[in-house]
Amino acid sequence: MNYRRDLDGLRAVAVLGVLAFHLGIPNLKGGFTGVDVFFVLSGYLITTIIHGQLNEKRFSIINFYLRRARRLLPALFVVVAFTLLGAFLLFGPDQYAETANSAIYAVLSVSNIGFWLEAGYFDAAKFSKPLLHTWSLGVEEQFYLVWPALMSILVLLRNRLLISATLIALTVLGFALMLAVQTNLPSAAFYLSPFRAWQFAAGGALALVFPSDRMVSKSVASTLLSTTATAVGLLLICVTFLNVPEDGYPGKNSLLPTVGTLLVIAGHQNIISRVLLSNPLSVYLGRISYSLYLWHWPLIVFALNYNARPLSGTEMVAISATSLLAAVASYHLIETPFRKPWTDSIEQERFAVPAGILASVAVISVLCAHIWANGGWSFRIPADQEKQIEALKGDVSFRCRPLNLEGIRNACAFGSQKSNPDVVLIGDSHAQALMKGLDNAFKRERLSGVLLWQTGSAPFVDIQTYDNQKRRSNGFTREYEWAKESGASAVAVHARFSLLWLSQRDGIENKDRRKWLAKNGVVPTSIAESQANFRSGIGMTLDFLAGGNQEIIVIGSVPPPGVHMPTCLTRPRYIMNQEKILTTCGGNTRTESLKRTSDVNMLLQTETHKRGVTFIDVESLLCPEGQYRCNRYDNGQMIFRDDDHLSAKGASLIAPLLIEALR
Repeated sequence: MNYRRDLDGLRAVAVLGVLAFHLGIPNLKGGFTGVDVFFVLSGYLITTIIHGQLNEKRFSIINFYLRRARRLLPALFVVVAFTLLGAFLLFGPDQYAETANSAIYAVLSVSNIGFWLEAGYFDAAKFSKPLLHTWSLGVEEQFYLVWPALMSILVLLRNRLLISATLIALTVLGFALMLAVQTNLPSAAFYLSPFRAWQFAAGGALALVFPSDRMVSKSVASTLLSTTATAVGLLLICVTFLNVPEDGYPGKNSLLPTVGTLLVIAGHQNIISRVLLSNPLSVYLGRISYSLYLWHWPLIVFALNYNARPLSGTEMVAISATSLLAAVASYHLIETPFRKPWTDSIEQERFAVPAGILASVAVISVLCAHIWANGGWSFRIPADQEKQIEALKGDVSFRCRPLNLEGIRNACAFGSQKSNPDVVLIGDSHAQALMKGLDNAFKRERLSGVLLWQTGSAPFVDIQTYDNQKRRSNGFTREYEWAKESGASAVAVHARFSLLWLSQRDGIENKDRRKWLAKNGVVPTSIAESQANFRSGIGMTLDFLAGGNQEIIVIGSVPPPGVHMPTCLTRPRYIMNQEKILTTCGGNTRTESLKRTSDVNMLLQTETHKRGVTFIDVESLLCPEGQYRCNRYDNGQMIFRDDDHLSAKGASLIAPLLIEALR
C-alpha cells in the first residue's frame, strides 16, 4: 500500500492520549482508549498488506513474521532490560520478583494473559507494575499469529465483497461476544485477545471495503464527505479521551474510539487530515509512537515509587520530555537499524532473526526466573529490613480457625476455645487484619472470639456496598443475626470506615474504583448520597443490636500512613540512602492522616454516644498530639503491613483497649 502520513499522525494522537492518562492529567480520564486506536489501525494496515501480497502471490508467512519480529521485539527487549535495572535499584524484593515475572510475560508475548490473571488495569496495584502496558503488545502479537492464516483462507474465496462481508460479520460477532463476557468477566473482556479481535477485524473490513487507492477523489461531494468523516472521527476520539470512564470498559463505550478511528482512516486526504495529522510534527510523533509507548510507563512508575507520592505538574513535564528523548533515541538507534534485514540473504535471515530473538528471550527469561525463584534478590536490602518483611508475611498468612456458618461468607474463631465466644467481631479486611494481634492477646487473657467478615464491604445491616456499578455486598444482616444468637457477651464492629465514608482512596491510589453505599439496591450518584446511606447504616446497625444484654463496641477507623510501608521501607539503598528512604516514606502528615478519618470517627463517636455504646478511639492511640506524623513503628516494628491495614504489632496495640471494653 502507499504510505499515508495521516495514519502516522493518528498514531501520535493515540499515544499522546495514553501518555496523558498515565501521567494523571486531569480531564483526560479516557486517554487509555488510545490503545483501541492502535488496535483498529493495526487491523487496517496488516490486512491491507497481507491481502495485497496474497493477491500478487508474493506473500510469505515466514517473511511476515520476520518483519514483525524485527519491527517490535528489539525495542521491547531493551525496555525490558532497562526496567529490570530500574527495578533492581528501586524496588523491594516482592515488587522486584513481580516485575521479573511480568518481564517473562512480556518477552513471551503473553502479558495480557499474565496481567489478566493478576488484577485489573485500573486498580492501585498498577503503580507497582512497570511493564503493565505491554498487555496491549501481547494482544497485537497474538493477532499477528492468527490473522495471516485467516486471510490466506479468505483469499481462496476470490471475491472481495465476500471477504469483506466475512470480516464485517467477524466484527459484529466479536463485538457481541465482548459484550456478553463484559458483565461477568470484565477483566477478560479488557485483556484477552478474543474479546479485542473485533477491533482488528473492523480495521481489516475497512481495508477491503474502502482501500486507500480508491479513497482519493477530487469531486466536491467526495471532498466534503472525506472532510466530514475525518472531523467526526477525531471528535469521537477526543470525546472518548475526555469522557469515557474506566468502569465497564471496553463495553459499548469502546465503539467510540473504534468508529472514530475508522472514520479518520476513511477520511483520506482532506484539509483537516493534512493540517492536523499530516504535518511534520504529528508524523514524526507517530513514527516514534511505538518507542514512546514502550518507554513512558516504566519512567512514570519509577518516578512514583522514588517519590512515594503523586506527580507534580513539573514532574509530569519532565517525565514527558524524558519519555520523548528516550523514544527518539530508541527509534533511531534500535527500531530503525533492526528493522532492516540483518543479513544479505533470505536464507540466512530466516535463521539469524529467530536465533537472535530466541537467544534474547532465553537470556531474559532465565535471568528473570532466577530473580523470581530467589525472592526478588533480597540480598539487595539490609538484614534488619528482610526480617521485617518475613514478619509481615507471617501477618498476612495468619488464619484463624475456620467456621462453617450457614448464610455467612467468612467466619473463623480466634483466642481461646470456648463454646460461646466472648466477642463477635464483624467487619471488612481491616477487622480481619486484627486477628493475629488479637489471637495472641486473647489467649493470654483466656478470652475467645469469632470473626465474621466481608472484604471491602460496609459492615451494616440492609446497606449494599458497590465498587462503582458492581455490587460487592448485600449487607451484614445475617452476620448480626448470628452474633445476637451466639451467646457472646459483646459484639464489636470495625472496618475501613474512612474509605466507606469518602468513597475514594488517597495518594497515588486515588484512581481506584469508587466505593458506594446503597439502600434498596439504588446506587448513589454522589458522595453526599452515599454518606447519607452510611449514616443510616450505622444507625440501623446499632439499633438492630440494641435491646439485648450484649456489650456493643465500635472500633474507630485507622488513620492511614499514606504510603505502602513495607514496599517503601524495604527498598534497596543503591541510589537512595536511609534518610531518603525514610523521607520519601513520609506519606501523610498527622494532619493529612486525620483528615481522612476525623469526620467519620466523629460521626461514629456521636452515634455510639447517643446509644450508650462503647467507642474505641484509634486516632488518639496512633496519632498522639504534638507529633508531625502518626506512629508507624513501635519498638522498631512496623505497625502497618501495607498502606492501610495494621500489622500484628499494630493490632496488638488495639487489643488491650478491646479487652478492657470487654471487662
